[in-house]
Amino acid sequence: MRPKKVKAEIDYVLFIIDDRKVKKMLCESLFHGNFYHHKHRWEYYEAFNSQFPTREVLSTVKGIIFPGAYFSAYQDLPWIHKLKDFIRMVHADFPLIKMVGICFGHQILSLALGGNVCRMQEYLKSISMPLYIGKEYIKIKDPDAFYSLPYVKRALKGIQGPNPFVINCCHGDHVDALP
Repeated sequence: MRPKKVKAEIDYVLFIIDDRKVKKMLCESLFHGNFYHHKHRWEYYEAFNSQFPTREVLSTVKGIIFPGAYFSAYQDLPWIHKLKDFIRMVHADFPLIKMVGICFGHQILSLALGGNVCRMQEYLKSISMPLYIGKEYIKIKDPDAFYSLPYVKRALKGIQGPNPFVINCCHGDHVDALP
């Protein structure tokens, strides 16, 4: 009698939010590449194709990463509604799973859990094109106030961040009310 094959437990889930192939490869290599030496097991799901981990997979997951994208979290797209439903389910049913959002990711987390996301009107008035891909320097008006925010302190773990702050994509949305 053959022993039953046991599926390896998944440590981390990375959602591919952007349907551009280069973005998929970048996300996979950036996140998996940085943690490969720790032997963490990663699984990737294409949120834009409504791919989500099963409850069985989630039972072993430690963390989920929602990266950035050129979409807006408030767009009326079927897969975005499904992604928000998924986030609410994980938050309610799997409270030990840590969820991390980067740009679009933190916006969709906020929106799904009761916060609000909107366009940055002042930002959009100051530029001629709302989407900037490449290296952009963002000058923080009050760095002491920004870097003392509890969620920024937790993210940076006591490291004083740079000013100007460098990002590679800004589409003009922001979280204006936390959940």
